[in-house]
Amino acid sequence: MYPLDSQINKDPALPLAQPETKPEPPHIYKAMVSVGAELSKIGISKDRRNDQQHFAFRGIDDAMNVVSPIFAKYGVVFIPHYHDYPDVERVTGKGATLIYSKVRGEFTFISSTDGSYVTTTTFGVAMDSGDKAMNKAMSAALKYALLQTFLVPTQATEDADATTPEPSLPKPGAGFDEWFTDIRAVADEGWEAMQAAWRESPADFRRYVKAYREAEWDTAKVRAQEVTKTMKLAEAGAR
Repeated sequence: MYPLDSQINKDPALPLAQPETKPEPPHIYKAMVSVGAELSKIGISKDRRNDQQHFAFRGIDDAMNVVSPIFAKYGVVFIPHYHDYPDVERVTGKGATLIYSKVRGEFTFISSTDGSYVTTTTFGVAMDSGDKAMNKAMSAALKYALLQTFLVPTQATEDADATTPEPSLPKPGAGFDEWFTDIRAVADEGWEAMQAAWRESPADFRRYVKAYREAEWDTAKVRAQEVTKTMKLAEAGAR
């Protein structure tokens, strides 16, 4: 009797056993693991500070300064792509206009070795009184794509931009401010005059007042009722 392997080799009817081979995984996985390993040791400290809400944070420049040379070291090409949403205008309590911008960022990490890639998606929201809202929103989406994809060490889970504008309201329609000033002045003519002016006012203005300016409107109504009461007392005294 021959050993089993000798039998296989001597019998042409039996195929030779072939070693099992597994395909190589996409190189981008290995590259990203290497990038993450270095970032886990280096980290990105929170050296910047929001003076309005008193917290430390990491800016987009901090993230790019650390990540860029590591990407180059491991042959990772980074391609951003943004989808924007309609901007929204809001006004602050002081009357200033703020532009709210929102983007969805799709970020592709590509291996320069074999062209394999991984794509991740994050969102960015920002506000600005000038033309920088969109830039801030894109920076926020990019920063969190880098920090969250590679789990870069941090001291907190929440972050924000360096400045935090005061709370704001949706911007009312054109002519609202003048109308609201005029109708509150009608309070000096009494309750009935104020009710009549309110009924004749644009429906969208009335909805806005009820939603966002009701406290000021209630004050004006109290004033109108007091004026009416005073007028009635004066009429009674004159009889």
